[in-house]
Amino acid sequence: MSAKRSRVEWEQLVAELEDSGEAIGRFAAARGVNRNTLAWWRWRTRSSPDTASRVDFVPVVVDGLGAANAGGAVRFEAELPNGVVVRFGDGLELAQLREVVSVLAGA
Repeated sequence: MSAKRSRVEWEQLVAELEDSGEAIGRFAAARGVNRNTLAWWRWRTRSSPDTASRVDFVPVVVDGLGAANAGGAVRFEAELPNGVVVRFGDGLELAQLREVVSVLAGA
């Protein structure tokens, strides 16, 4: 029987999991923890307002900003630290991009 882990220990495991890039099943097996429990704690730390956000923002350079300001559409692609890629096509206006960035910044 394994010792009961504290919230802090689970949050540390979740941080290690996210930093590792490993599949959750492999990560859990290598550390002797239940995969489903680890998945629950990952969900809990992501959805809990009292847990510090793990989202890291990076500088963004927008090419052709002058054309966008003149009413042109913007093509935008961002790769988030967790590997998720967000893409917006030709129909995205600069105002919409600003709104999306604002929402992400508040997450």
